[in-house]
Amino acid sequence: MKQIMYIMQFDGQVSSAQDSSGLEVKTYAEGCVINTVISSNGVGSTIEPIPGAKATFESQVQLVGEASFQESGKITFGDSNHRLNFSSLKDGYIASSPDPKFKHGSITWNIDGGEGQFKNASGLITSNFILDDTSKVTEIHVGLIFVEE
Repeated sequence: MKQIMYIMQFDGQVSSAQDSSGLEVKTYAEGCVINTVISSNGVGSTIEPIPGAKATFESQVQLVGEASFQESGKITFGDSNHRLNFSSLKDGYIASSPDPKFKHGSITWNIDGGEGQFKNASGLITSNFILDDTSKVTEIHVGLIFVEE
């Protein structure tokens, strides 16, 4: 088995589902370099975009409690057929944050296979995100994917 790891920042919007059954999330990400620096001042980081194709994230969200939700969807990498399918491992969490402009949350998704490079893929993706009052969402994904060589 081959391991593929990625860390990306996705930005986009959350909206009501067309059939009013929940929410839809659509976000996009560029390839990037993430720099984390540890110094006498503590820790800091930057995210620098890299030119090239983008990743597209699309999901459906079902609220299952005041601060919990389930989610499933797909992530397409580039303009090709390299796609991951995912679904909630457990309920996600969303609540107020220390900054009143945002809600903050997290979720872990199970990889349910895919297409192209990700045919028969398995593994986990975690997302830590913020949602503002205009429904703009920014999330950081960390994925560890297992694929057959």
